[in-house]
Amino acid sequence: MRKLKAAHTQADIRAKAMVLEKADQQVADQLDGMTAKLREFDLAGGKGGPADTGKAGNPKVTGLPGPLRPESKAADLNSTLPGTGIEISGDGRTGYPTLNGQRNPLEIEANRDGRDKVRPLPTGTIVGPDGKQYALYSEVPYTLPNGDPNPEYATTDTTVVDLADPSTRVGALSGIAQASGAYDSKTNRMIIVGNTGPHPGDRTRMLYVSDPIDPSNPNDWMRTLKPQGEIQGLPGDRESQLVALKGGGFMLVGSDNVVRDGNQQPIGAVTATTPEGLLTAPRTDLFPPGPHQSWPGSPPAPPYGPTVVDTTYDPVTRTETVQLRVSTWERPEWWTGPTPEHPKRPYNPQTYSTTVTVQH
Repeated sequence: MRKLKAAHTQADIRAKAMVLEKADQQVADQLDGMTAKLREFDLAGGKGGPADTGKAGNPKVTGLPGPLRPESKAADLNSTLPGTGIEISGDGRTGYPTLNGQRNPLEIEANRDGRDKVRPLPTGTIVGPDGKQYALYSEVPYTLPNGDPNPEYATTDTTVVDLADPSTRVGALSGIAQASGAYDSKTNRMIIVGNTGPHPGDRTRMLYVSDPIDPSNPNDWMRTLKPQGEIQGLPGDRESQLVALKGGGFMLVGSDNVVRDGNQQPIGAVTATTPEGLLTAPRTDLFPPGPHQSWPGSPPAPPYGPTVVDTTYDPVTRTETVQLRVSTWERPEWWTGPTPEHPKRPYNPQTYSTTVTVQH
């Protein structure tokens, strides 16, 4: 418990640092604008050109990610909030999901008798106003009502937890599966992306926007979410993460099941200046299959579960480096096929980090 409290204290300090970083970014934006005005000032008396504030145009992903760098073999997902170092794991290699390396403390009614019947699997996170930190979960049973193993990893609703008290849920996003979100500081609204269903093949992702957030009732945004439409360029039935970019605008990265004779693109991204712009933004495939295989493992295992670890914005070049974490379920080298002892491929989670560049 002391380790968990220490980890949350550290995360709280990082959240406050994020608020300061935001203020620094606002100053940098102002300086960027002043620099643009200096560019258009002509000592010879000319008319000059249009101001280039560093925020003109839509953010766009440029090129494929860099090489995948191995991170961990303890669990998959390890969802996070950018810049905090928080890690919210999926299923552990040998145990229950964790928060910052300790058993996830979310209290689940079905587990009160001391037996783990349901576990919290992270679907995404939200950095809210003033650095407020939300974790989003599917509370997934290990087994079906008939006792068979549950083959699915998502639920119809998404549980919302304020990480200031990680043991308690503050609400649920009803009918929104595998949700993630971001705060729009320009409009003081919460932006949510989630699926219309929890099952494999439920690939439709929707965009939801809340009413302006009331500081006196900071969690009421969950009650006011309204659908805005389908994310047309980035369907997928696995995890996604929406983030507000430091250089302006938003980025949504999403994963999709790779199926034989069907989808072969495991992870893609869309970017836009506004949340509504995500609805029609063109997709960039981040890990396409092909001659230059970018999937790790043998045979190659498609990445899934993208989460944004952090971003770094350069106002001079107007480029933002996005650090991504992705997961794989690779075949162990020792497992060559079904045996009486191991009739199914063993669970072998791995996480990797890489970077993607966004041009503003």
